[in-house]
Amino acid sequence: MNPSCFANHGGACIALKPAMAHCRGCAFYQTAAQAQTGRDHAWGVIAAKPKYQQQYLAEKYYQRKMPWKEAGRHDR
Repeated sequence: MNPSCFANHGGACIALKPAMAHCRGCAFYQTAAQAQTGRDHAWGVIAAKPKYQQQYLAEKYYQRKMPWKEAGRHDR
Protein backbone atom coordinates (compact mmCIF):
# COMPACT_ATOMS: atom_id res chain seq x y z
CA MET A 1 0.00 0.00 0.00
CA ASN A 2 1.30 3.42 -0.93
CA PRO A 3 2.06 5.35 2.30
CA SER A 4 1.06 8.69 0.70
CA CYS A 5 -2.48 7.56 -0.14
CA PHE A 6 -5.27 9.21 1.86
CA ALA A 7 -6.94 5.80 2.31
CA ASN A 8 -3.87 4.24 3.93
CA HIS A 9 -4.62 3.77 7.61
CA GLY A 10 -1.96 1.68 9.27
CA GLY A 11 -1.24 -0.17 6.04
CA ALA A 12 -4.89 -1.02 5.41
CA CYS A 13 -6.99 0.52 2.65
CA ILE A 14 -10.20 2.11 3.94
CA ALA A 15 -11.48 3.15 0.49
CA LEU A 16 -12.14 -0.32 -0.83
CA LYS A 17 -13.62 -3.49 0.56
CA PRO A 18 -11.99 -5.91 0.17
CA ALA A 19 -8.86 -3.82 0.55
CA MET A 20 -6.33 -3.88 -2.25
CA ALA A 21 -2.94 -5.28 -1.39
CA HIS A 22 -1.25 -2.60 -3.51
CA CYS A 23 -2.19 0.77 -4.95
CA ARG A 24 -0.83 0.22 -8.43
CA GLY A 25 -3.67 0.97 -10.80
CA CYS A 26 -6.11 1.85 -8.01
CA ALA A 27 -8.64 4.44 -9.21
CA PHE A 28 -9.07 5.73 -5.65
CA TYR A 29 -5.42 6.70 -5.08
CA GLN A 30 -5.11 10.32 -3.91
CA THR A 31 -2.81 12.20 -1.60
CA ALA A 32 -4.36 13.58 1.59
CA ALA A 33 -4.27 17.08 0.06
CA GLN A 34 -6.08 15.92 -3.08
CA ALA A 35 -8.73 14.17 -0.99
CA GLN A 36 -9.26 17.32 1.12
CA THR A 37 -9.55 19.49 -1.99
CA GLY A 38 -12.20 17.15 -3.37
CA ARG A 39 -14.06 17.10 -0.06
CA ASP A 40 -14.00 20.91 0.14
CA HIS A 41 -15.41 21.14 -3.39
CA ALA A 42 -18.19 18.66 -2.61
CA TRP A 43 -19.08 20.49 0.60
CA GLY A 44 -19.24 23.75 -1.36
CA VAL A 45 -21.72 22.17 -3.77
CA ILE A 46 -23.83 20.93 -0.85
CA ALA A 47 -23.64 24.31 0.93
CA ALA A 48 -25.02 26.01 -2.20
CA LYS A 49 -28.15 23.84 -2.12
CA PRO A 50 -31.39 25.02 -0.47
CA LYS A 51 -31.62 24.38 3.26
CA TYR A 52 -34.20 21.58 2.92
CA GLN A 53 -31.87 19.64 0.61
CA GLN A 54 -28.95 20.17 2.99
CA GLN A 55 -31.07 18.83 5.85
CA TYR A 56 -32.03 15.77 3.79
CA LEU A 57 -28.38 15.01 2.96
CA ALA A 58 -27.32 15.56 6.57
CA GLU A 59 -29.94 13.12 7.84
CA LYS A 60 -29.29 10.49 5.18
CA TYR A 61 -25.49 10.49 4.99
CA TYR A 62 -23.98 12.49 7.86
CA GLN A 63 -25.89 11.39 10.97
CA ARG A 64 -27.76 14.71 11.01
CA LYS A 65 -24.52 16.70 11.10
CA MET A 66 -23.56 19.28 8.50
CA PRO A 67 -19.78 19.04 8.23
CA TRP A 68 -19.80 21.57 5.40
CA LYS A 69 -21.05 24.15 7.94
CA GLU A 70 -19.21 22.85 10.99
CA ALA A 71 -15.90 23.31 9.22
CA GLY A 72 -16.70 27.02 8.97
CA ARG A 73 -16.01 27.06 5.26
CA HIS A 74 -19.44 28.20 4.06
CA ASP A 75 -21.98 30.73 5.22
CA ARG A 76 -25.22 29.03 4.14
